[in-house]
Amino acid sequence: MKIVEGVRYLARQGLAFRGDQKESGNLSHLLKYKATGDAELTSWLKGPLDFTSPELQNELLKVMANTIIKEIVSEITSMPVVQFTIIIDGTQDISGVEQESICVRFVDADLQPKEDFLGIYQVSSTTVQNIAKMACDVMTRLQLPLSQLRGHTYDGAANMAGRLQGVQAILRKEQPLAVYCHCGPHCVNLITQAACGASPLPLCPTRWTVRTPAIRSVLKQYESVLMALDEMASCSSPETSAKANGLHGTFLKGNTVLGLLMAEDLMGDLECLNTSLQLRKQTVSGMLEAVDHVKTSMQVTRTEEHFDVLFSKATAVATKLDLQPIQIPHVRKPTKRYTGEAQQDESAIEASKTLLHSIGMTLAQFTTGGHNGHNDDIAAHSKVFEPMI
Repeated sequence: MKIVEGVRYLARQGLAFRGDQKESGNLSHLLKYKATGDAELTSWLKGPLDFTSPELQNELLKVMANTIIKEIVSEITSMPVVQFTIIIDGTQDISGVEQESICVRFVDADLQPKEDFLGIYQVSSTTVQNIAKMACDVMTRLQLPLSQLRGHTYDGAANMAGRLQGVQAILRKEQPLAVYCHCGPHCVNLITQAACGASPLPLCPTRWTVRTPAIRSVLKQYESVLMALDEMASCSSPETSAKANGLHGTFLKGNTVLGLLMAEDLMGDLECLNTSLQLRKQTVSGMLEAVDHVKTSMQVTRTEEHFDVLFSKATAVATKLDLQPIQIPHVRKPTKRYTGEAQQDESAIEASKTLLHSIGMTLAQFTTGGHNGHNDDIAAHSKVFEPMI
């Protein structure tokens, strides 16, 4: 029983069972600690039969996992009205095999939303038919009636979200009452990606809502990053040296600091929103409220005063680290046929500074859905802040 308790404790804490060698693993050390002063457990551990082998550990974990899944399914099916939704997402493991994770979301007897993980299931390919068949098979095996499915959520990939030929189309054909919802955090990533793509600054194109900690670390250790890149440029292999040298040249520019500060300012709010949307007990009203808070916060950043603060910070960092001054973008002077002999109201420097400010405004504007341009994809992504679910 104490061996089982040790396995359960490590599994509950998400700790590894085995180390490089059997005797160096967490389970082995935990059982040795529990065996102190326990003659019976000590004799079991020193006996001829190995009750802590990797095979036994895996078998115990499988039994525990099946027990937990049965309890989750029992809680759902014991409700007076059985209704649930499924969440599907997939990725490849280290061997390149596609693995699909499935979660179930429902409302318990206390009217509290709950979200539980059901397992990871292997599929031979990511075709629409294979994934849809896998989802239906999982529900059948777990005795979750397809007739009571009320929603399904995944990302916006064509094979998943396709209106006519995607997985959502197949499941809705089987159960018309199951409403498809585009994953909220994935929508936030798409909106952020569109905003970053609208800026001429050298910004990373994808997964911005998980990049904020990296941006903060770079800004905090900017001088150390410069030193490391300089060392790599002179001591590494030719390929690495060339990349390090290019990055070092980019980081020597004050514009890079300004771009990072602008990105951190905007993406920090989106990171908080992304985290909020993924809460296991999040509700629709809570999600919409979180979106409203973020939109209000971003409206504050769309002012001259706020940009001046960021510009001053970037200038101070550039001066302290002896970086290249922030280069003001060139603003083309309008031709006389449009302006006549009228004098310009602002200097070229102030006009250029205003252009830099407009870059930051563009990021916030796209993200808050305030852009009225002709890019249909960005406009479509921006609208998700309103319905979100």
